[in-house]
Amino acid sequence: GVSQALTKSQSLTQIPRSLKDPQDPTYNNLLDGLRGPGLPAKWPLGHDARFKCCLDDFRLVGTLWEAYEVGFRGRKRVRLIEEQLTFGILSPRKKVVEPADGERPAQGVLGEFPQAWCDACGSDISARQGEQGYLWYCRQCKSRGCRFELCLQCHAVEVLQSEGKHAGPAPHPHFLRCQHRALETRTNLRTLYPGVQHLCCALCDVCGDYIPGLKGCDDRVTVTRRGAASGAKAPFRPPGSGELLYCPCCPEEVGLRFEMCVPCAQSLSELGQGIQRLSAVL
Repeated sequence: GVSQALTKSQSLTQIPRSLKDPQDPTYNNLLDGLRGPGLPAKWPLGHDARFKCCLDDFRLVGTLWEAYEVGFRGRKRVRLIEEQLTFGILSPRKKVVEPADGERPAQGVLGEFPQAWCDACGSDISARQGEQGYLWYCRQCKSRGCRFELCLQCHAVEVLQSEGKHAGPAPHPHFLRCQHRALETRTNLRTLYPGVQHLCCALCDVCGDYIPGLKGCDDRVTVTRRGAASGAKAPFRPPGSGELLYCPCCPEEVGLRFEMCVPCAQSLSELGQGIQRLSAVL
């Protein structure tokens, strides 16, 4: 199955030496230079449009008090509710300074602040007296006056988002082996690869940007590389309104995923049509 294919070796030595030129001339210009999202440790996690957070910015602590100094009050996204976890997030979550527990604690009793809960699943990260509440927190967010924490399970899921993705200086094997017209359109990330249910984001293997609006995607802030210099984030797209194109052959043949955003696919299709017309004239 596809899930077993993703566990194959990702070594480019699987590619025959005879494949020096792409089978599809559409990909001729994609063999030079780096393409795609790059190293997973440097992927932008989309915590905020104003700055870039990566996996390297996370640190593991035993309790929330070990992550933040006394009196620190950072801006944090509103907690997810059950309906959003089930049906998807239909509008962007606001980021506010978290109030003390209960807003109005009983007279003579201090509110518990800050509260520890996961920004990805909304579950409480308990740290009662005598117990450990291990969590991962983002140092980059903290340095910008914000808070972002993940439970152990959600951090593991974040690490696994790069499973089966190509990384390295060599071109993706898809550009050498496959035809552009063989790509298939999908809207649901959860059913894209049978047996791989933990994916909650997809990055284009051409431009490296996140592909928004897919069913099963989370609400991470997507910033295109064209707008990265100005900090302009991409418009929010609710689940089911976006599309991606993926290669059904790459997971089976080379053990790698290949996904492409619609703008890149359309641009390459126009390029391929131009090459065909030129070849017909010559």
